[in-house]
Amino acid sequence: MLTGSDDPRLIKQVLRIGAQDYLIKGNFDSQTLIRSIRYSIERKKVLEDLYRQKNFAEGLIDTARAMVVVLDKNLKIIRINPYFESITGYKFQEVKDSDWIQTFIPDNYKKAVKEALLGEFADESISAGEGFTCPIQKLNKETAYIEWRYSKIKDKNNTIMGLLKVGI
Repeated sequence: MLTGSDDPRLIKQVLRIGAQDYLIKGNFDSQTLIRSIRYSIERKKVLEDLYRQKNFAEGLIDTARAMVVVLDKNLKIIRINPYFESITGYKFQEVKDSDWIQTFIPDNYKKAVKEALLGEFADESISAGEGFTCPIQKLNKETAYIEWRYSKIKDKNNTIMGLLKVGI
């Protein structure tokens, strides 16, 4: 974006709505313009690649014939997939942000499962991908025994942010 204003609020607003960069009239030379265009093109390519990767990952989750659950550090449900919905009888909107333990784990397993999951966040538990069986309670109150595998979701600083659980 080429502007005559150097108002930080305006600049922040135009970047938020999609401008890749901004240049202030009279405050740049040809090299700055070329660099700005090159960086904008590269940022656009990165965003398109991220979008493709996100769509691919969501497609895998949505079409998998396995139960997929994403939990945050407080064991709240961030995401479930359609197969999980079909097995449990719950729709995502019914369980979104609800406590995994309270919603799905039978009473006599709650303490052990909670300790195990919290141990995963403390990095004290079984290795990622290693399986374990854990019962869940369906909407119709039936219990299903699921073989779970998990992967830790980490941020750029390698801090554990959540768990991706896959069950069959």
